[in-house]
Amino acid sequence: MVSTRERELFKKTIRTVIVDDETASLAVLRELLQQQKNLQIVAEVSDPLKATAVIMDRRPDLLFMDIQMPVKNGFDILKEISEAGFEPPVIFVTAYDQYVVEAIRHSAFDYLLKPLQKQELHQALFRFSITYSHMDVASSYRDLLRGAKGDQILKLNTQSGFQSFRLDEVFFIQSDWNFTRVYRSSGNYQVVTNNIGSIADRLPVKDFVRIDRDTIVNKRYITRIKMLNRQCVLQKNGEEQVFDVPLSMLTELSRVVKDKDNE
Repeated sequence: MVSTRERELFKKTIRTVIVDDETASLAVLRELLQQQKNLQIVAEVSDPLKATAVIMDRRPDLLFMDIQMPVKNGFDILKEISEAGFEPPVIFVTAYDQYVVEAIRHSAFDYLLKPLQKQELHQALFRFSITYSHMDVASSYRDLLRGAKGDQILKLNTQSGFQSFRLDEVFFIQSDWNFTRVYRSSGNYQVVTNNIGSIADRLPVKDFVRIDRDTIVNKRYITRIKMLNRQCVLQKNGEEQVFDVPLSMLTELSRVVKDKDNE
């Protein structure tokens, strides 16, 4: 039952934008929010590349946003709107990634875990209502963007659900017929159902390079290029992994090694 205090806090209509690349999750969130009488959805965004423009145009009182999205994640979007001079309170929607949740917990933002529950949404809105008036949103943005390495998270599908990878732990990625293997620096690998082309499109080019049709490597682990043998050598924990590379890639890969040596 809603208390008198809650009713008073919920009198004002809250204008919100929701951002989630997964249409099913977007639909669930929409349905739950529409049950909140004090809340108005002014825009829905399923394409992360369009999110910043929509948010800046609608300027919501509150933003609901997924974190792990392809090409541009939730932290990328927050950074863009903050640099544009707009910093709305945010309730993040995430699956279970403890790394991201810890970063949020240490800021003044809130989060909801998927699958979403009506009662948890209501409690998050209540916390928003009682804290927003004395919330230092600008400082919260700085703390969150400094503490959360959002661009280090990659979410991929597996046959049993999805799996999150920190980009700095991805050693290399190889196509395996209709599946793809993501090798971690720890030595194990995970089979995912995403094809390697779609994964390549989601990885930052400053950190990863697709050396051939079937292989993507993490630049941070490239130690040397064998020009005569046309090979690329990756190393982690004293262990080497050698890949044959096309002649056309040798110059680019040599530049990667040279840039690392100059750092």
